[in-house]
Amino acid sequence: MNRALAAAVAALLVLSLPGFALAAPGVGLGGDDHVQPQLEGDGANTSVIAADDLDLPERLVLGTNETETGEERVGPDLGTYLDGSTNDLEMKHGEYVFDERMSEANSEAEERAVIREEVSRLDDEVSSLRDREETVYDEYIDGEIDEREAVTELVRNHQRAVALEASIEELESEAQLVSGIGIGEDLEILQVQATAIQGPVREHVVEVHQGKATGSLVHIEADETGVVLSTVDDTDYLREAHRPDHRSLDTDEDDYELVSLGDGEQRLEELYPRMLENARLNVGDGQYQTITGSVAHASHSATIYLDQGTAGVYKEDQTLRLSAVETVVGETEAEDGYELELNRTYPGGPMKATLTDSAGEPVDDAEITVGGTSVGATDEGERWFVAPHGSTTVVAAVDENATVGGDPADEARLSVTFEWESEVEDELVPDPDG
Repeated sequence: MNRALAAAVAALLVLSLPGFALAAPGVGLGGDDHVQPQLEGDGANTSVIAADDLDLPERLVLGTNETETGEERVGPDLGTYLDGSTNDLEMKHGEYVFDERMSEANSEAEERAVIREEVSRLDDEVSSLRDREETVYDEYIDGEIDEREAVTELVRNHQRAVALEASIEELESEAQLVSGIGIGEDLEILQVQATAIQGPVREHVVEVHQGKATGSLVHIEADETGVVLSTVDDTDYLREAHRPDHRSLDTDEDDYELVSLGDGEQRLEELYPRMLENARLNVGDGQYQTITGSVAHASHSATIYLDQGTAGVYKEDQTLRLSAVETVVGETEAEDGYELELNRTYPGGPMKATLTDSAGEPVDDAEITVGGTSVGATDEGERWFVAPHGSTTVVAAVDENATVGGDPADEARLSVTFEWESEVEDELVPDPDG
């Protein structure tokens, strides 16, 4: 695989039975090469933001032009679930040792020494975590690990980052009580690095492992520039994108592309005109060399992290309310008195299957499968899921559990094969500064 061009894309089924790793044989949802839009001008000081023919918010995309696709059916991993508790215990032990050493210190000079040693320890932890994150990208792209292993490791990194962030905040509180310590910038760097490895999709997977959320397909897309994860829960489409290549922690302040919060606001308005239309935007200082934009709208929300040195978006967390997502009809199939309709957005985005009878009445509790992988049953005739790249076969099984208007439905099985049309991809455009 050409690592300069190739990216790996997959969808995984995360089931809602905590404590069991259900390793099933791979179920392919397609394997056709999928070409991303030509992302011209994606230099060090730009962010590549995609838009399309639908009235949906812009989104941060990866920096290469080709992807390889593949899907895998997996279940929750008990080891991943337990990792969260293990991380908490390890961090609490570290905090306990730190507190003991602070209590034994006989002067502020000794306290400062203990604090600086703790900063060094946490710096090592964060550096190790960043290395683990990049290793996941590399191994996944090179085919050394599969989709299940990649997502599992990314979720573990998230859990570790959450625990580390708590320890950093605890250390910051302790340091405020000691004069002349001067570690504020060091802690800001650690905090922002730990935050970058977290995300709403990973948090959702953690909740699924804990039995707090319903399972769903998780989509992963990775290349040498970063990673994108997406999924749907009961009401929302969740997406997180991380572009480490847009991040620079050693840019001299005199060389900043974005000097002020006003510069950051202008940059966000350039990159996200659809997202910000009729939305509330709050721009703030997001820790070390970062300007953050928080977007709130009735149909969507987002947190966007701008690097002041490169003016690039290095992290974006986005939520779309499923009830407000605009879609277009992809494919339909009518058979045995029923109609199955697929409504698309974009590859890796939310997709809806709608099942109705000949009178247009919704069919409830019909199982929807994507490439042989169950994504749940219809509710008011609908089932949302995250759309894989490439060719996708969606099946609606109307069995003894299905109902129409509360009455038992006649059994049937409808199948639709969906493939992205090339003109849809041609409508994606690079950012205005590209």
